[in-house]
Amino acid sequence: MGEIPVRKVSVRIASAAIAAALGAASPALAGESCQLDDGTTGAGTATGTGAVACGHNNSADGSNATAVGNNNNASASSATAVGLFNVSSQYGASAVGLANTASGAYAQAFGYYNTASGVTATALGIGNTASGEESTAIGMGTTASGMRSTAIGRGARAGADDSLAVGGWYDRNGNGWIEADEFTSVTGRYAAAFGAGAQATAAGATALGSANLATRDGASAVGFANTASGLYSQAFGNQNTASGTFSTALGMSNTASGTEATAVGMGNSASGARSTAIGRATVASADDSVAIGGWYDRDGDGSMGADEVTYATGTHSTALGAGARAQDSRALALGAGSRALVADSVALGTSSVADRANTVSVGASGAERQVVNVASGTQATDAVNLFQLSQVGSALGGSFAGGAFVAPQYVIQGSAYSDVASAFAAVDGRLTGLQAQIDTLQGAALFYSTPDRSRIDLQGTNGTRIGNLADGIQSTDAVNLGQMQAGDTQTLTSANGYTDQRAAETLANANGYTDQRAAETLASAHGYTDQRAAQTLQQANGYTDQRSAQTLQQANGYTDQRAAQTLQQATAYTDQRVANLTLAFDAFRGQIEDRFTQQDRRISRQGAMSSAMMQMSGNIAYAQPGRGRLAVGAGWQDGESALSVGYGRRLGTNVTLSIGAAFSSSEKSAGVGFGIDTP
Repeated sequence: MGEIPVRKVSVRIASAAIAAALGAASPALAGESCQLDDGTTGAGTATGTGAVACGHNNSADGSNATAVGNNNNASASSATAVGLFNVSSQYGASAVGLANTASGAYAQAFGYYNTASGVTATALGIGNTASGEESTAIGMGTTASGMRSTAIGRGARAGADDSLAVGGWYDRNGNGWIEADEFTSVTGRYAAAFGAGAQATAAGATALGSANLATRDGASAVGFANTASGLYSQAFGNQNTASGTFSTALGMSNTASGTEATAVGMGNSASGARSTAIGRATVASADDSVAIGGWYDRDGDGSMGADEVTYATGTHSTALGAGARAQDSRALALGAGSRALVADSVALGTSSVADRANTVSVGASGAERQVVNVASGTQATDAVNLFQLSQVGSALGGSFAGGAFVAPQYVIQGSAYSDVASAFAAVDGRLTGLQAQIDTLQGAALFYSTPDRSRIDLQGTNGTRIGNLADGIQSTDAVNLGQMQAGDTQTLTSANGYTDQRAAETLANANGYTDQRAAETLASAHGYTDQRAAQTLQQANGYTDQRSAQTLQQANGYTDQRAAQTLQQATAYTDQRVANLTLAFDAFRGQIEDRFTQQDRRISRQGAMSSAMMQMSGNIAYAQPGRGRLAVGAGWQDGESALSVGYGRRLGTNVTLSIGAAFSSSEKSAGVGFGIDTP
């Protein structure tokens, strides 16, 4: 683009046209063009009602349009193009600076080579593009293409509705070249990215800090060079990665790749579903596993080895402590360097090893430990302490000293034995010898013929007569034949008398007892039968009444509970749906109200600026010859205020010059005027 020579402008503009150029509210008049020093209009045209074209090759075709400078085009009503090669083509649009384009209604493009094509869009700076409705692009090379999107900085892009991108370039691959994917970028609705190279590419995603990436719905990456690529994942700190759904990575260089996994600290990895890795370089690779710890220099070489960090590689396993390892399902390793190697094993304490399933280890081979403060066991599966074991030893004749069992001393026939087996062997030997002696005695003429020694027999099969036997005196003495014959007669007489007497007594007693017991038995049977029948009937009736009442109560309770739950769920669902519809309608109504409010404020600001410019220009008209006059004007309309500042000077007696500008919040306008008295 070549340079365009800018010629001095000396014009005569009617006061009504000046007011129109300054944005004042005045009756619609035919458009006018500035006259150049050479007496021409510089090919400038002002065809719109109340339009002004001032400068070289300017065009103001819309009503109340303004084109000031060189090669500017204001083709729509109330459009403004000021500077060089600016284009304003929609109602109320403004393009100010060099080569700017404002093609959206009420769009604003200020600076160099900016484009504002969306309705009420704003592009400010160098090479910015605001194409979305109500979008804003500020800085250099930024793009805001979504509705209500905002892009600020260097090369930032906000490509989705209601998105926000603030930042610039981050040399992600370190090659020193600016590449398209190294700028701050937002492509998800309601997403936001702050920082050089930050990117939020999914709905509701947030990337806060340089080089952060949030690529799934609801994901958040905060800090530096973090990546949150899982659905609703969170990555906070420095160079963390959260790729699992609902996963969290916090700290530095952590990775949470499992669903609902958590990695916190430095260099930790949680890859199992619902796994947790906390500390330094810990690994939780199985579902529902927990690894908390860090580095344990097992070999003492001062460098971290792969087998010297905390690992939980078994399902539902837990490793707590520096270098602890839980390698199988439900294993637990607690303590620095502890290892639980098989399923359901427990290793407690530093460097403890549990290598058998369903066991608890408090040490390792060659590095055993004592378990102290153990209560006495009371159940069959309880642990036994030394006190209880000492009692067992004492019962066997031994003892415990210094943690070791002291063997008992058993003395058998003068010989000492230190173990039960040897003592029983000695006893067995003695018994065997005694049995041999007994067998020898059984071969003699007189011997015991029963084990309990209640009978003595003599050898031989024809019988043996014992002679010269004295009369027996004690009740247990043997009797001879003379004593036996003398006693037979007396015994027979006594026996007959006693038998007759006892037989008569026994018969009488038996008859009486039988009659009595028969009567008692019959009465008891009748009473018991009546009692049990009544009890049975009463219990049956009570049980039936109780079960019927319980059944009715349970049925009523269940029915009431289910009915209440059904009503509660239906009510909650209805309330939620109504609330959602209300929120959606309120949001829509709020957006409509905001749009009308914004439009009303812009109109009020334009009116206030027109009033301020009129007051200022009226004061400049009183400038004295040879002196300049600085004037200030103020204006108000419907709660909006504006301020205008202008300078006027009479050059000689026939020429006047005036310059002015008006400001109201974000709205602004400027104008310049010349006047020449003619004969």
